[in-house]
Formats: sequence, C-alpha cells, structure tokens
Amino acid sequence: GGGGRAGALGARAAAQDGPVGPPVRGGGGVAAVVQVWAARGPRRVSTPAPPVSRARGARRLRPWAGVAVVAIAAAFIEGTAYEWSAIYLREWLGAAPGVAGLAPVAVTGAMLVSRLMTDRWIERWGAAASARISGILVAVGAALGLSISALTGSPIAALVGFAVVGWSAAPIYPLMLVAGERLPGAARGSGVGAVSAVAGVGFLVSPPVVGAVSEAVGLPWALSIISLGGLAASLTLPPRLSTPALSAAPAAGDR
Repeated sequence: GGGGRAGALGARAAAQDGPVGPPVRGGGGVAAVVQVWAARGPRRVSTPAPPVSRARGARRLRPWAGVAVVAIAAAFIEGTAYEWSAIYLREWLGAAPGVAGLAPVAVTGAMLVSRLMTDRWIERWGAAASARISGILVAVGAALGLSISALTGSPIAALVGFAVVGWSAAPIYPLMLVAGERLPGAARGSGVGAVSAVAGVGFLVSPPVVGAVSEAVGLPWALSIISLGGLAASLTLPPRLSTPALSAAPAAGDR
C-alpha cells in the first residue's frame, strides 16, 4: 500500500544520504479523496427518516468520531515508525546504512510476533484493557527510545525503541476493526469498511505531515507524533470496546 511504498522510498533515501522530506511526499491528497469517496458505499433509496434532535445526533456521532481518531492514530503510529525510522538513524544518529535499514525491520518484525499473541492477551485482560496498555506502551516506548538515542547518539537505543513501538502497537489496528463493527447504526461490515478507509487516509497523509513538522522543528520532535498517537489510542479506543458487540467481530489478525 501507500505506507509500504513510502517506507521503501524512505529507506532508499537513508541509504543514499537523501534529504528527509521529499522521498515520502506527494500524491497524498488525491489518494485521500479517493479513499473517502470509496468509503461512501452504494447509494440507497429509502424513505425520509424522522427528524433527530441535535443532542441525539451528537450522541450518535460521538462513537464514530472516537473510532475515527483511533484509525488516524493507528495509521500515524505504524506509518511513521516504519517510514521514518531508517531516516532518523541515518541522518540524525549517523548510523551506517546497513544499521539504519534494520529500523523498519525491527518495527515490522516485532509487530508480526506480537500479533501472533494478540488473541491470548485479549482473552486474558480483555479488549479494552489490552487497547489501553498497548497505547500507553507505544507512547512510553517511543518517548524513551527517541529521547535516549537523541541524547546519547545511540542507534541501539533507537532500534530498541522502534521495536517496542511495533510490539506494543500490534493490537491497536485489529481492535480498531472490532470497535468499528460495534458502531451504533452501522450495518454488518460497513463499520469495519468505514474505519479502514479512514485509516487508509491516515497512512497516506502521515508522511507529508511528519515531513513538514520535521522541517519546522527537526525529525526527533516530529517523531513524537508516535507517542501522541499512542496516547490518543489509549484514551479513545477502550470506551469503544466496552460496548456490547452488535455483530460478529472480525478476527484479530484481519487487516
């Protein structure tokens, strides 16, 4: 997808001493419009619904807005860690290209192993608690890894931090799909499709957003978006998972 292509360009830039911003920019706006348009689904002809009070409409909208925030947060966590980790090690820590290339491998490898264990954690602690713990660990892992590596110049600290982010973020995306399936008023499968489309937009816009922030304040500060995404997920996702399931939830590994 867009994240993989941007990650490949970012890793190539790290290996070739390319600039930080340009490799992962461009094309996000048009693709984002296409994502939102596709998420609308087929047009249906129906009888006019009775008027809904403004307060009732706000209550219905609140769960959708919360899951949308989680979708954007999950996209920024995974996309930023994968696409910018190699550039951070290469350009800011001076790591060799081979060492810098290990950063996205650490993210995806840790995430893969963690997702194999996600179902066990959910069975043991529950979906809401798992989401909360995951978001907090993402925030703490990113903050410690970035701060220690920036202060000491240690690529090892950065690699460990990015691996912790990948490991901790693994349950967030699958649990986001579960929350989408439980959205009020959503037909079977439509909630999952809607939040997946929002996450797709997040994956598309995260590279230019991080690039713009990086040019303004520096890449280490721009990567703090990962911690912000973890905190957002830990606050907004657990309440969405505490509601009763309206239909069969998708498997934890679906994506």
